[in-house]
Amino acid sequence: MDREGMTDFFFKFNQTVLNLLCLPIPTACAIKGHAIAGGAILMLACDYRMAATGRTLIGLNEIKLGVPTPYLADMILRRTSSDHVASDIMYLGEFIDSSYAWKAGIVSDIFEPEMVEKEAMEKVSRITKFNLRAFAESKANRVELLRKRYPENHKKENEAFLECWFDDAVQESLKEAAEKSFRAR
Repeated sequence: MDREGMTDFFFKFNQTVLNLLCLPIPTACAIKGHAIAGGAILMLACDYRMAATGRTLIGLNEIKLGVPTPYLADMILRRTSSDHVASDIMYLGEFIDSSYAWKAGIVSDIFEPEMVEKEAMEKVSRITKFNLRAFAESKANRVELLRKRYPENHKKENEAFLECWFDDAVQESLKEAAEKSFRAR
């Protein structure tokens, strides 16, 4: 994408993530494959994150490509796990498996691959039997600080991400990563 297209996409993607995070109904993500970069960000925005056992990799590898972890993703990850774990994930750009992600609090639970979707649906179903207004109020309290803080700084932080994204060396790195991914298929 050109700068204008990427800017539009990036701001809309982040708004979508914030909307998912603040959605006044329970959300669950069933992770049966890898959740990398944008996939990991969407996963983090859910109330519950059920992952498959085995080789299910999760990570924010932006640093390896030459861009910072997006501001909103950084805030959500630090709210989800310890600051130490969040820093390691973002600063090293390494992928972690679902077992480590569970121990670190990044995923809610791990199941055999054939059970992940069923367990995610059951978790949400259990909650929806309660008063959903009470749930919505509780969730609003849980995300309140992030919901208020993001709009205060998002333009500056998102522009900083985009400045890195359009650096010539980063564009070359992104092109190489895309080609490598395409060849792996």
